[in-house]
Amino acid sequence: MSIEVTLAKAAVAAEGGEYWRSREILSSSLSSFAYDRRLLSALSDISFKMGNELEAGRWLLTFVDEPDDKQRSALDLFVGRHRSGGFRSLLSQLPAGTRPDTLEDSPAYLRSVLVELDAPKVLRRHEPTEGSAMPGLLALLGCVLVAGAMAMCCLVGMVTIFSWFAR
Repeated sequence: MSIEVTLAKAAVAAEGGEYWRSREILSSSLSSFAYDRRLLSALSDISFKMGNELEAGRWLLTFVDEPDDKQRSALDLFVGRHRSGGFRSLLSQLPAGTRPDTLEDSPAYLRSVLVELDAPKVLRRHEPTEGSAMPGLLALLGCVLVAGAMAMCCLVGMVTIFSWFAR
């Protein structure tokens, strides 16, 4: 199914007053169409129609550069709700496929919010800090534990087999 067909199905559902169905159609297609801006825009529109300004702000933050007054209200509500945890907390509220890797990849409005929150130019998540050996040590410990468990199983198996022959 193409993106045009998806948008048309969602529009038909919305025109029939089935906003929840329209939202379901759009959100289930997000990853299939690589978080296309048209889908994100339609999701923000349907969220407004459902009266969910907070959710509309979430979708708007992923693509809007220069918001109008209605959009700014939703964006301010969403950012106000999630800014206290810093830029990582704010980004974690966005769908993974819409999170920018760098400030330059961000839409203008999101970029301005991230700059206010002192976000670095590179926004990668889950990167170990330089010089941190913890992930390597944990992997080594896991390997040693698995090897030890396998050795114990082999030992128990061999003792059992020898005890059968000794009878």
